[in-house]
Amino acid sequence: MTAVEQLVNSLIKLGYLHSNGFGQSLKVTEVINQAKSIEKQQIIDAYNQGSNDLENSKYLPFKYYKKTFNK
Repeated sequence: MTAVEQLVNSLIKLGYLHSNGFGQSLKVTEVINQAKSIEKQQIIDAYNQGSNDLENSKYLPFKYYKKTFNK
């Protein structure tokens, strides 16, 4: 389960979202779908970066995260 999926499931359990999609605005659904799309692309980019990186360091994932998300 991705972080976005976990967040959505938690919001459903707390009663802020509806699991069947009815009762929530189209804007909320659109924002959730955008977040899922962004997260998917980040996962793909991370995989590709890791696959192409020849540096063999246990700290490489931390460098990638810092460079990508701590802007």
